[in-house]
Amino acid sequence: MGRLVQDKNPDCLIRGFLKSKFDDKQLVICGDNPQNPQYVNYLRSLATGYPNVIFTGAIFDADKDTMFRNCWAYCLPSSLEGLPISLLEGMSYGKLCIASDIPANKEALGESGLWVRPENSQDIENILNMLYLSYDEYISQGVANRKRVETEFSWKKKAEEYVNFISELENKH
Repeated sequence: MGRLVQDKNPDCLIRGFLKSKFDDKQLVICGDNPQNPQYVNYLRSLATGYPNVIFTGAIFDADKDTMFRNCWAYCLPSSLEGLPISLLEGMSYGKLCIASDIPANKEALGESGLWVRPENSQDIENILNMLYLSYDEYISQGVANRKRVETEFSWKKKAEEYVNFISELENKH
């Protein structure tokens, strides 16, 4: 979900998915990169001959909501992120989240992430196979993800933290 750029490692996600046991699941890649259509074509070429890998292009509003509501798990195997909004969105829907073990993703997910190393399709394959065999054992992580977003990352909480930060700065001067 988002921009299809190299540092988000969608190629590793595709490779890991294709090597996993997910014959009855679909990998849905939602996003685009109009600035680098060659990269998007490269990603599509990785999935040639695999009808269970679907590219939707950029999606918004009701379509985005439908995707999040119906997804089995959300994956963000990035090498580099700020605080990833798409990951927080997946968490807000109570989804299991597979993410690279970079600081920004760890900040977002806390203790409830399913971790992979960046640029490592083997880790993605292993996590997907584990979930395929024992998904029900991890459902509580989705519940924890939703609660974490509600308590730690709501707009109200962040606005209050910002106002407090500015007040502290003003009090120092």
